[in-house]
Amino acid sequence: MKFKNLKKTMTAILAMLSISKVPIDNGKVNFSEDQEATLNQHLGDKLTKKAIDAMNKEIQAVEEAQTSQDTIAQIENELNDLLEENGSSMEEALELHANDKKATSEDDKKIVSLVSALIEQNKSFEATINQLIKEPDDDTGEVIKNKAKNMKVLHNATHLFADGKAYNKIEGRNWNQNALRVAEGKKAVPTDFMATNGVEVQKLNDDLDLYFREDPTRINSLHRDNLGLPPFWPVRTDVDDKVADGNIVSAEISQVRKLPWLPKNKQLIQPEERQIFPVSIDIEFSGHDLQRFEQSWLSNIVQGGSQPYKISFVQYLVSELDKKARNEDRIGGVKGVYVDTPDNATVAGKAINRQNGLTHQIWKALLNEKIKVPNLGVATFENIVDYVESVVEANLKEDIKTKQNLVYYLEPKHVRWYKKRKKQLVGETTLVTEGEYTTIENYENIRMVPLRDLEGTGLHIITFDDNIEIMEKIPREKSMYKFEMLKRNIYVLGDYKFGVAFKHLGMKVKDTDPDAFKVQSVWTNGVDPFKSNFFVPVFDDTTGEIDVNYSNLAVQDGWNTDITKFNKVYPGQIIKVKGSASLANTRNVKANSDSITLAGNNDFALDTGGTLTLRVESDFTVTEIKRTTSPEVVTEEDASFSGDTVDVTAGLNQTFEGGTETLAAINGGSREGQELVITQASGALTINDVEGNINVASTALLDANGDTITFVYVDGVWEETDRTIA
Repeated sequence: MKFKNLKKTMTAILAMLSISKVPIDNGKVNFSEDQEATLNQHLGDKLTKKAIDAMNKEIQAVEEAQTSQDTIAQIENELNDLLEENGSSMEEALELHANDKKATSEDDKKIVSLVSALIEQNKSFEATINQLIKEPDDDTGEVIKNKAKNMKVLHNATHLFADGKAYNKIEGRNWNQNALRVAEGKKAVPTDFMATNGVEVQKLNDDLDLYFREDPTRINSLHRDNLGLPPFWPVRTDVDDKVADGNIVSAEISQVRKLPWLPKNKQLIQPEERQIFPVSIDIEFSGHDLQRFEQSWLSNIVQGGSQPYKISFVQYLVSELDKKARNEDRIGGVKGVYVDTPDNATVAGKAINRQNGLTHQIWKALLNEKIKVPNLGVATFENIVDYVESVVEANLKEDIKTKQNLVYYLEPKHVRWYKKRKKQLVGETTLVTEGEYTTIENYENIRMVPLRDLEGTGLHIITFDDNIEIMEKIPREKSMYKFEMLKRNIYVLGDYKFGVAFKHLGMKVKDTDPDAFKVQSVWTNGVDPFKSNFFVPVFDDTTGEIDVNYSNLAVQDGWNTDITKFNKVYPGQIIKVKGSASLANTRNVKANSDSITLAGNNDFALDTGGTLTLRVESDFTVTEIKRTTSPEVVTEEDASFSGDTVDVTAGLNQTFEGGTETLAAINGGSREGQELVITQASGALTINDVEGNINVASTALLDANGDTITFVYVDGVWEETDRTIA
């Protein structure tokens, strides 16, 4: 007899013997003579012995797993202590292990040895666990072959992939049954997710719960990989709303020995508050949508060759749902601006308005005088090398410049500029590189790190590598999705909390305070991180007052209250209020209120769609600077490129800001008659015919500032129509 399920057998034995648990001594089952006699009477001698042997085997596997886990913990503790002593990270340890020839010191060699031991112990532990979860039924798995698709898929009688995972059980899961059909070369039968009894939806919920419990490490890894933020940023968990750290600075304290008592201890303490933001995910599927997910998963079961792509359906669902959410976590964490959505909202909020990101924190710190910024202008390809050095020189004091954990964040394009321009200036590159990061000329202690969501802002940021913190309530709740079914639709719900913040920006001080109080931990090149046409929505709460979380405000359709006051503003702040021509009723920003002064005492009508520009005075009232009385005409945004390819999806007015290039392709044309204008701003761009893509009257060389060439898109080819070349 084969034991298909040891757990069921043990339950039956406990019932036979009227006991609550199996007696164990020295790692083996220890039944009394009377208990063994009772088992022999019910099962027979042979079956009893087989059951006891199976239980002993499982007990031994559990003990081996515990021993292996204890060994892993011991190695991890020793490795962490050594890394801390050397000021190294686990990522650096893994990199050293991958290239152990670089391990020259005794500590480095020991790190490599510990990492090797840890990897081997983890392999042993995984093998023990895999053996432990296998049911003792002699079903070691069967290889299903599909010659037509050159695939092999291992499964056993009960589980897809023979891995013992509860969510990979075949019984009751049509999607797993479909995977076996596909492996056998048979046609899949799409799951009826809209079955009236809701069994399929409930099973998905149960499987998602099992996945969260069984694979927390894989889930956390998925989140980190998809997030795309620098891996060295620390993560703080169990944050419910806000956290605050107290920062203390002291003025000079010592003095020459003297007779009178002359105390001079001056100190300043300021809290730095950081906030986490609640996030909601609302998804609505039809049964047809989920069937498409199922078919897509089935097509990915095997990725060629003979190795199965072992991702179950619930894992696939989680990863697909997560991809966009994690992308939006990253974007919002860097450049988000929070907007509170009213309870009566009928339109979904934007992801960019889920939280206040790093750029908003810098913007606000500048307003409330926590940080000071230099006036350096903007970076260009020609000045990028000197510009980066000038940002360091203009911001950092001498005692800060030599710190070893400084990071210079900037948009990826500017990193490419720096490398290319440096090579032009000195010939072959002499830059010191560290992974994907580049150190700054004359400041090899400062790492230059590309931050993709700074792209297009022109903002450069300097801070310490541990001064930006990712905050979460419960990391795994980011994928705690729930499926519900109503009528003909399936709904997916998800809620979590997330935030990214600077631990310390700077100290707000008076001009008369000692220089020692003027402490700053974040420095920038002084460029506004937000473009002038960036507005955040504001919703009518019927009070007539607006809390200003960002200066550019756009009233939303449905606004039905006169505006009489602006709260949470700062002296000198410029506020823009954009109306909407779609408003059903005429509503105004009111003149002659206690806090608003408008030109000629004339109200500003919001339903014109124009924009009112105001300045905050020292008493926190606002005064009009100018107004428009019609909606702004939106012009197509300019774009730039520095390589040998133009992507017109970024814009049809393209500025070349590179070195010496020959145009290889113009990509992204989508409709007849599109007009593209290329303007030279730096470097030299040569344009020749490219068969099937570009047609010019003759070779064009754009090498003087302002040189332009114009193309029109006809029959899939960009045809030159005009040029202005000096």
